[in-house]
Amino acid sequence: MIHKLLSILFPRRCHVCGRILVAQEDLLCVGCSLELPHNYSIEMAHNPIEELFMGRIPVVSAGALLTFRAETISQHIVHRIKYSGDLRLAKMMGTMIGHQLARSNRFDDCDMLLPVPLHKKKQRKRGYNQSEELCKGIATVFNRPIDTTSVQRTRNTSSQTHHSRIERVENMANVFAVIQPDALTGRHVLVVDDVVTTGATIESCCKAILQVPGTTVSIVTLASASKA
Repeated sequence: MIHKLLSILFPRRCHVCGRILVAQEDLLCVGCSLELPHNYSIEMAHNPIEELFMGRIPVVSAGALLTFRAETISQHIVHRIKYSGDLRLAKMMGTMIGHQLARSNRFDDCDMLLPVPLHKKKQRKRGYNQSEELCKGIATVFNRPIDTTSVQRTRNTSSQTHHSRIERVENMANVFAVIQPDALTGRHVLVVDDVVTTGATIESCCKAILQVPGTTVSIVTLASASKA
């Protein structure tokens, strides 16, 4: 009776469109779930995300769960997670990524999950790292340890949103540093981020990791501006 009363007073709503959820729905309504712009690149070799980094950094495999487009459901999900602190949605999306990683044999050799670090001031202000929250969901299915201490962001850079590709690369140069190289030596690191557009942030993070002897990197993101 108490549960029914609470559901009337405080109905569960879809985290994207706001529609009241029915009993079988969780966080997303059926309509929004069906509209998710799945990228499918996680299970595809030689996809546009891997091509994005070709000639820049040696990437074993790369992929994204969703295709990112402005003013669409994918942008709404990314913004809910990144700016509104919707950590339950982050874990759900991470779990979906994890299922795709588990179905694909392209990431089986990955030893660990490494979320792209935020600068400590930004993380303190925001209260969380959205990439780390995605990793928590991924790890429930794709069982790998999460490393949040081996790499640090050494400079609090400005937002990349309104920068050109060249400006983004310059803005991200030498932003990351490995502070615990022994934890990464000889490991295949799966770098996790929320969105990849030009790839400047992930490239800078991977370059720092690849300075450690014997390391290799793969990349997975929640969304990508490149459509597979």
